[in-house]
This record gives sequence, structure tokens and C-alpha cells, in this order.
Amino acid sequence: MAAATTLFLLPAVIFTVLLRKHLLARHHLRSGAAMSADPKTDRPRRGPLRRILRRGPWEPVAMALIGLGVVMMTQPFSLWLYSNSFTFILAGTLGYLVVSHFPE
Repeated sequence: MAAATTLFLLPAVIFTVLLRKHLLARHHLRSGAAMSADPKTDRPRRGPLRRILRRGPWEPVAMALIGLGVVMMTQPFSLWLYSNSFTFILAGTLGYLVVSHFPE
């Protein structure tokens, strides 16, 4: 059962890790004449909270929680893991929903 779960999740992990930035890049939205200013000189100063609350490091954490919850749900060894798997999936889904609104 665990081998089947691993084989099922392997393509999703490969897609998430290797292709996420390439396929989900939004460079075409920022390439107009109004967006052609130099970002290094026109950048406002940001506080430490803005640096911490960025989408980049938190999206993989939320996706890992979802994946961990699915693995916990499909394992046959521990009733505690199975009974708490929905909590992990829900926390990961809500976390991804919140993190998707963070700035890049």
C-alpha cells in the first residue's frame, strides 16, 4: 500500500518541485510599457514582516502538509496518523489558500 502511495505521489512531487516556477511564471503580465521601470531603483523599502511573508518559501510548506496528510491517510500502521490526517490536509489547504495571496 505504501509503495502504491509513493508511486501515486511521485509525479505530483516532480511537477511541483521542478516545473512549478516555469509553468506558473507570470512574466507576460509584467512585460508592458507601464511596467518597464527599473525595479531596483524604484523599489520601496520593505520591513522584516514583508520579507518573511512571501509566497516563495511558504507554498512548498503548505503543499508538503497536504502531501503528508495524504500519506497519513493511506498508511495502514497507525490509527493516530489516520485519524489526524484530515487535520493535516485541511491545514495545508487553508495554508495554501492564505499563502497564495502573499506577494512574491
